[in-house]
Amino acid sequence: MDNQRQFAILSAERTERGPVVNADLSQQLHEQLTERGIPHAAVQGCYMGSSERAFLCVLPDDVREHARVLGLLGQLGARYSQECILLCDSNRQACFLPVLPRGLLGSPQHLGSWREVSQAEAEREQCYTLAAGRYFVTAPALATGPARLKHENGASW
Repeated sequence: MDNQRQFAILSAERTERGPVVNADLSQQLHEQLTERGIPHAAVQGCYMGSSERAFLCVLPDDVREHARVLGLLGQLGARYSQECILLCDSNRQACFLPVLPRGLLGSPQHLGSWREVSQAEAEREQCYTLAAGRYFVTAPALATGPARLKHENGASW
């Protein structure tokens, strides 16, 4: 897959639910993404200081299909009581999309550039993603280059 593909990151977990319930919900989300044909890879995230399993979902290039998939992700976000979805565009600019009632998505909240950092740098942040053994954060500075991640089936983007 192309390095410049847009992607979204979504979790089913919430700290207050506990590890057993969160593991079950993450498995359910994985199955729902698979059933809907949304290419995804499991990642480890840290959101507001709490570690959670999440899924990096590759978004289609086609505008209508892109909107449809984002709509599905919004519905899934609402189902799992998520506050937001992280969206990263092809220029590696990231934003939070708030999940509103009924799965609608709110206005984007720009975060900055999605970029790779060391583990030590990532762990100093309130939010980061660990994907394919590499740490990523969003920061106002421009990224030095596109990230290359691996899908569960071995394909990379």
